[in-house]
Amino acid sequence: MKIPGMIVEAQRADVDAVSGATNSSRVIMNAVQNALDVSMDGEDDS
Repeated sequence: MKIPGMIVEAQRADVDAVSGATNSSRVIMNAVQNALDVSMDGEDDS
């Protein structure tokens, strides 16, 4: 699928949705953003 590659290349979760698969694209982008948010919450700030 294109979305994961686009996310890695852009180094951000908010990329353009794939035409014809907008809902699936948004689900993947939201899942990636949620995972990033959770991982950032667990980082040690020291």
